[in-house]
Amino acid sequence: MSEPRSELAAVLATERLRERRPRAPDYQAEAACMNRLARTLTAKPGAILQELAEAAAERCEAGTGGISLIEGEGAEACFRWVALAGVLREYVGGSTPRHASPCGVTIERGSPQLFVRPGRCFPELAPISPPIVEGLVVPFGPDKDAAGTIWVVSHSARHQFDGEDVRFMQSLGGLAASVLHLRSETASAVRGARRSRADAAKLGRTNAALARENADLRSSLRALERVGAHFLDATCGPLSAIRAEAGSLLAEAAVPVRRAAHSIMAQAGWLDRRLRSQWSQSMRGASGQSDEYLNCERALDAAVSRLRDSDGWDQGMLTRGPMPVIKSSASGLPRLFEGLLRRAIACAGPGRRIHVAAEARAGAWLFTAGCAGSPLPVPPDSSDGWDRLAADAGGIIWIEQGEGKGATLCLLLSNPQP
Repeated sequence: MSEPRSELAAVLATERLRERRPRAPDYQAEAACMNRLARTLTAKPGAILQELAEAAAERCEAGTGGISLIEGEGAEACFRWVALAGVLREYVGGSTPRHASPCGVTIERGSPQLFVRPGRCFPELAPISPPIVEGLVVPFGPDKDAAGTIWVVSHSARHQFDGEDVRFMQSLGGLAASVLHLRSETASAVRGARRSRADAAKLGRTNAALARENADLRSSLRALERVGAHFLDATCGPLSAIRAEAGSLLAEAAVPVRRAAHSIMAQAGWLDRRLRSQWSQSMRGASGQSDEYLNCERALDAAVSRLRDSDGWDQGMLTRGPMPVIKSSASGLPRLFEGLLRRAIACAGPGRRIHVAAEARAGAWLFTAGCAGSPLPVPPDSSDGWDRLAADAGGIIWIEQGEGKGATLCLLLSNPQP
């Protein structure tokens, strides 16, 4: 930092947070706040950062709440105030230098920081009216590569922040980081789809003789356009719609599109689970509940036991690979496996074999039931609530058609801990 250490020491007061007695958490109000943020994310995602700033100001009883994102590089880098709520909302769009600001100090230290009358150390904050008396700044993540900060400030010496404010602000910071990560992944996929369309158009102009290959390419391009349109609309639709639309492309799209669809499904499932986790964590904090370790081998055994009297079931038709033990709140795992097997039976038909396997993915587990049977797999339905149960567990379901007559039933559980 460019400020003299004596000046920074005069305004940096993080140790006071440990000295202050935190107020009791209000889990009911916090759950209502998270529910409101979830509705905003699904119905009007472009407003989610402003909603986060307003939630920070409201729950921390602050004069102003805000979100600052890093812009530019090198000496020109700054923190842009992209969302403000409260007394200083007229300053939205303003900025402070990255190398000389409370946000910069916070990211360098990688943890929440408390500042007292920061205008004494940071000249850009001195003219702000009403002046900032205390400021609590939380980074989007624990490292120096954080994309920005979420913060609250008070304009009166009578209001001081405490440890409960830190806990709640860290929850909001984690949610904000997830939103920004999903936006980045979506934008990257859209750029890739645009580049693919440009390459296809060039091939069409220079190699008209390859009519059949061009027809296949145009078919792939139509799939890419649907994915691209979905990516563009992803910030304006519910997360469940993102997973359903991307999953519908897996059986027919080319490999690059499958990869993009898998990425979006994983990110949407991860964010959906994050929102649900925030709410359930508040409820568990009030009731003393917690996640449990789930043995997937036992869950599969339970699912098999429920199928013994089902039509078309034969114990000898099932083979399985190793199943993991995961830490998750998905208590309905036996029912999820039962739904997976029931649909595999419907696809396989009499005398066929079904193989169940589990594969670790980045931040997820993929469970599959492969079978050789009908060329038109039975699509998943909601008659037994299987797809809803998967969504509640932070998961997604889809069917992949094989090269011959085979089909693979897929269940992806995002972000369970091993």
